[in-house]
Amino acid sequence: MAGAGGRRAFRPREDETIAVALDEAGYHTALIGKYLNGYPRTQRRPPGWGPFDATDELSYRWHGGYVTDLQRKISVDFVADAGADPVFLWFSAKAPHGPSVPAACQQDAFRCARQQGRPPALAPGRR
Repeated sequence: MAGAGGRRAFRPREDETIAVALDEAGYHTALIGKYLNGYPRTQRRPPGWGPFDATDELSYRWHGGYVTDLQRKISVDFVADAGADPVFLWFSAKAPHGPSVPAACQQDAFRCARQQGRPPALAPGRR
């Protein structure tokens, strides 16, 4: 049934999430990336989340850069800023949702593998 899930169906139970439980237990919580289908960026931050940078129907370009690279930086900074305190980070990247658009620096990274008909391996240093 179209429209039966996503934000509207979940909202009445937002105060029963893992974010709420961990926040109450003293964790620093953050959500970076996709939260729920139909969740607009202008919506309020749900209970339990500290930093909350939910994306909606973003392109692969965001704030002048590649969205996954920017969200990775936000996530790494969040963990680093917590120090020794416990953290819970929910990172949900847009990539690899189609149509797949690589970052500019990775545009040609796997051209050879694609031409040889085999799946690309991780580039050195990216494991």
